[in-house]
Amino acid sequence: MSPPEEPIRWCRRVPDAGVPYRVVSVCLPFVCLRGPGKSVKMIDMKQVQLARLSRSYGKRVWKLLQEQSPAL
Repeated sequence: MSPPEEPIRWCRRVPDAGVPYRVVSVCLPFVCLRGPGKSVKMIDMKQVQLARLSRSYGKRVWKLLQEQSPAL
């Protein structure tokens, strides 16, 4: 067991890890995102880690996901 004054590092993976989202609006620390199928999600930048993808990869994946989603 570690001493009480020692910080504890805790990592967890969210259920939708790996799903690409487009940034709709930013008001730090909050970011509004749109996902596949027009789903909307708000995240708190203090609680997540983001990764930037290349534009070509993002376009290709987004197009494939849009084709896969049922039309609303």
